[in-house]
Amino acid sequence: MTSNFSLDPRVDRERFLQMAEEVAALAADWFDGEPDSPVLARLDGPTLRKRIERDLPRDAGQWDEILDDVRQDIMPGLRRNGNPGFLAYVSASAEPVAALADLLVSALNQNVTAWRSAPAAVEVERQVIGWLGEAIGYTGAAGILVSGGSAANLQGLCLAVARTDAAREQLVVYVSEQTHFSIAKSARVLGVGHVRCLETDSDLRLRGRSVAEAIAADRAAGLVPCCIAASVGTTNSGAIDALDELCEVAASNGVWLHIDGAYGAPALMLERYRSLRSFVARADS
Repeated sequence: MTSNFSLDPRVDRERFLQMAEEVAALAADWFDGEPDSPVLARLDGPTLRKRIERDLPRDAGQWDEILDDVRQDIMPGLRRNGNPGFLAYVSASAEPVAALADLLVSALNQNVTAWRSAPAAVEVERQVIGWLGEAIGYTGAAGILVSGGSAANLQGLCLAVARTDAAREQLVVYVSEQTHFSIAKSARVLGVGHVRCLETDSDLRLRGRSVAEAIAADRAAGLVPCCIAASVGTTNSGAIDALDELCEVAASNGVWLHIDGAYGAPALMLERYRSLRSFVARADS
């Protein structure tokens, strides 16, 4: 035992291990209950709010009481994303190994703002980015790990906007009516003046012709086409836009091509969709 194990003198090594065991048991109870528990909490808003509302704590809470609060008041009010009957949205089941990895990541507490701040963590990030790119045919990929698809779309649009010197209010981003809302939201955050929401075909895909026509019309109006946002697996239907056509339109018009593959890109690891990898490889982000 060492005196500097923790800034909290109440938590030495033995106490930490005991607390970790209690948290692991609580997590195991949650995993055990996933298959048979109701997908949605059977609570109304006022009842749940009454359970959770507390006065601002003036002192540190008791560990056992905190766990009881989680067990009795919080966990019963959560959605069961790992239940086989949960078919909505894109939330995946939690993985036990990933939960333990989260614990370790929190304990290591690294800041990857720069290589000098966390050399090994930055190299791990680079390696994982490379693996993900290789898995879907996007070789030579570089970038950063972000919190999810919305943040990734924002990063992609940041790159598209940064490559042009045109006034942002003159820029145009092209999406379909099926494109995830985070694209338009990111465009607004970045000050992009125009988001063109184009119709899809009968298979809910964005086609090259409609984008090409919109680009021509916008250029004639004195605007600056900036980015085509294509989807590999829309969240509404899983549709994959006409990537071959959109690649050609982007290349012939000098427009950035961003592909949102948060939902469907892992399918490119399957033989059935390998033909799409060559088009994904042509994306700018």
